[in-house]
Amino acid sequence: DHGRDLVLIGDGVLRTEIEHEAAVLGIDDRVKFLGSIPKISLITHLEESEILFIGLDEHSSLDLTIPSKVFDYMAIGRPIVAAVAGEGKEILSLCVENYLARPGNVVDIKNGLKLQIEKSGLPTYVNCNVDLVKRRFTREHSTRVLEKLIYETVMCNDIL
Repeated sequence: DHGRDLVLIGDGVLRTEIEHEAAVLGIDDRVKFLGSIPKISLITHLEESEILFIGLDEHSSLDLTIPSKVFDYMAIGRPIVAAVAGEGKEILSLCVENYLARPGNVVDIKNGLKLQIEKSGLPTYVNCNVDLVKRRFTREHSTRVLEKLIYETVMCNDIL
């Protein structure tokens, strides 16, 4: 017992099953289910957390898209345990403090959470997540990359 509570936010398809399992294990007083909440409340809860978890099923739609929660979580600056695939996984892998579990693999997710809990000095502020968001995933950065691409395309094709 680490004196910590588990707060689950959202109304995922497994919510009922997880609520039942928490009751069976006798830990339902330590697990809080908040359901869907406004984004401003979500950010407050994330900032109060020691460890963040993102769990998304593997799906081909995630191969080339990045769920916004990936950036929201990274911007908070906490260690992330992520069971994601595709672009989200690639981005989260750029910060060594994050733990990447295989989506749907409960043992892998448990190991990631346990590892993050065992790290000393919690709560930990993970600067690499924040730095990545600021350096590579802002509108300003995207605009500069797009401007450069347009410029190179125009110059290489002698359009003007």
